[in-house]
Amino acid sequence: MADRHQFRANWHPYDEGLYFVTICCADKRHLFGKIVGAQFIASTLGSLVKENIEKIPSYYNDVEIPNHVVMPNHIHIVISIATTPVGTRFIASAASETSEMSETPKASQPSPESPQKLGCLRQSRHEAPESQDFHHNSRLASVVGAFKAGVTRQARARQNPSQSGNPEIWQQRFHEYIIRSERAYTNIMNYIDNNVANWRNDTFNDKKIDCADDD
Repeated sequence: MADRHQFRANWHPYDEGLYFVTICCADKRHLFGKIVGAQFIASTLGSLVKENIEKIPSYYNDVEIPNHVVMPNHIHIVISIATTPVGTRFIASAASETSEMSETPKASQPSPESPQKLGCLRQSRHEAPESQDFHHNSRLASVVGAFKAGVTRQARARQNPSQSGNPEIWQQRFHEYIIRSERAYTNIMNYIDNNVANWRNDTFNDKKIDCADDD
């Protein structure tokens, strides 16, 4: 998890777009690790996902990641995108490990579901998402799409040749929520910080696996 206090310790109005993004594993399979004793134990793929999340700002001059968490079958990322994109610091190179994230793949699309069915985003706690007023839609989709494609390429490149097939890692779409208030920002940051500890009651824990029993 990123140290959010280094980026934006206190809420204040600003012109960048700030988004709470959720991306699930394909079929919500537990690909990224498991939770044991209220601690997340990352799989090899889960570690790769975390590494790529933390690298995102190094590829884009206009993007910051205030906070994130990798869970067994999904990830949450807070993404800040400047109002006026100023390009990227990324130069594509198929031979380089750092080239795995580019803006060339087809962008992922935000899920049309609104509002999100997440405990931290219930209508009683946040203002309703304004999906029609989403002027960073294409930029956010480009960043998320490049991230997902990069993880997929790296994972397949590291796959044992004896393993058959290339199962999908990600659901095609992602969920987005525009953060418009200090209360929403605080609730989301706290939700991310406590996500692992609250796994037993997590919306994505469909089998209601207890932290202590997940071994």
